[in-house]
Amino acid sequence: MSSSVDPSQASTEPGAAPAAVTEAVLVRSVSMPDTAVTVEGPDFNKDLSLHELLEKYTRVGFQATSIGRAIKVINDMITWRLADDPILPDESPEYTDPVTRANTKCKIFFGYTSNLVSSGLREVIRFLVQHSMVDVLVATAGGVEEDFIKCLGKTYLSSFEEKGSELRKKGLNRIGNLVVPNDNYCMFEDWMMPILDKMLEEQKEQGTIWSPSKVIHRLGKEIDNPDSIYYWAYKNNIPVYCPALTDGSLGDMIYFHTFKNPGLVIDIVADIRSLNDHAFSAKKSGMIILGGGVIKHQICNANLMRNGADYAVYINTGQEFDGSDSGARPDEAVSWGKIKMTAEPVKVYADATIVFPLIVAETFAKHFHEKSKV
Repeated sequence: MSSSVDPSQASTEPGAAPAAVTEAVLVRSVSMPDTAVTVEGPDFNKDLSLHELLEKYTRVGFQATSIGRAIKVINDMITWRLADDPILPDESPEYTDPVTRANTKCKIFFGYTSNLVSSGLREVIRFLVQHSMVDVLVATAGGVEEDFIKCLGKTYLSSFEEKGSELRKKGLNRIGNLVVPNDNYCMFEDWMMPILDKMLEEQKEQGTIWSPSKVIHRLGKEIDNPDSIYYWAYKNNIPVYCPALTDGSLGDMIYFHTFKNPGLVIDIVADIRSLNDHAFSAKKSGMIILGGGVIKHQICNANLMRNGADYAVYINTGQEFDGSDSGARPDEAVSWGKIKMTAEPVKVYADATIVFPLIVAETFAKHFHEKSKV
């Protein structure tokens, strides 16, 4: 068998490897630029605070670096003011006033899936809404109803390995490694039906046109419980959009109500107009999206109306190889005009229950507590 190494490339020094081999293995590197960042993890020989630990994430690599980048992007959303940008030649007169420009913030669209409200992230989301740190919410039906159901009954830790057939016999519903007693949904029905009756009465007698966001606003008022995300959304007048309102227990309640007291109409057209107008009118737009599916696309598509969001952070475990929007990276949204070409969006491939509390600690919570000390 002939050698693959050209004899002319063989080393002439006794005992040395062939020159072609050393050239192949020991390829000369280009000089790294002065701006290149070195990899460096946290040094636990020091008593690091949470802030000091998270500061190091950007240089750790892999998804830790993505978390570090997400923290920076969200802090940019929080701190941006219109006064940071030059006045455009075609700017409307109201936005040329220095005080108005100093007070005009980035509009933050925040989306999340139902499982995250079932989990302890509910309290993190409630904190953001309670203190008006986000401007527009988009949730699934489960992401709405689970909040109200938790006001009526508890959700419990369980196991991913709990056998479904045994849980069914016990009237327990499993969400990952959580369980919700079926009695909670019965209490939810008892709470919902009189409200739906009243809404139908107002529709007939006052001509009220209900949309999903108006329904959620009303339920937030009715729950009257400061543990609730949507109580605070009602109090702070933060709109909550739920394009698939009927896809869950809320839909079940509406279905049962059609037999008992038919005629309630919920208009989705009003909400798509309202959501898109929020994006179109924003001077700067930021998206924080936990999970995928309809909430992810609804927020991204609304931002298409302004030729893309200025900031974007995705946190999910979806992959892009199947062409799903849930798994799509931010650059795909750039191609559609849903994220601006000049943006520096971030996708964190991780379970949001692990990473989002860390991100909030170094962004929204940090700003909140620093402001409280002043």
